[in-house]
Amino acid sequence: MTGVLLISDSAGDDPAGLGLCRVPVQTATAALFTFDEFRSAALVILDDRVYQTFTARRMPRRQDLVVVNPHPDDATVWARAVALGATHVVATGEGSGWLHLKMHAATDCQFADWESLLGPGPDGPPQPVG
Repeated sequence: MTGVLLISDSAGDDPAGLGLCRVPVQTATAALFTFDEFRSAALVILDDRVYQTFTARRMPRRQDLVVVNPHPDDATVWARAVALGATHVVATGEGSGWLHLKMHAATDCQFADWESLLGPGPDGPPQPVG
């Protein structure tokens, strides 16, 4: 796999609150994704709500790991993201434009809706971890 792996235990069409994106995303629960899926994904997006289950799996650090924080007022996410070696933390709904661009870049996806990604709006880039 060279696409995007979203690790989340939430159900629904948008389990991590990323919004609609035309990049193919494979969604897996924290208990069921495979090591090969994790290692070969171009980008891994981790729902912070599955942090404990994810860390119990003892996955190695990797480049291009983004943590999605569903609770923007929870500052403890930063320590968890650093512990995982994540490169960025994105608040649900706030950094989706940046994350969609990151997903397109990581997968070389040619189906970007540039108006929605680059148009005016409250989305700013997420803050780097570290």
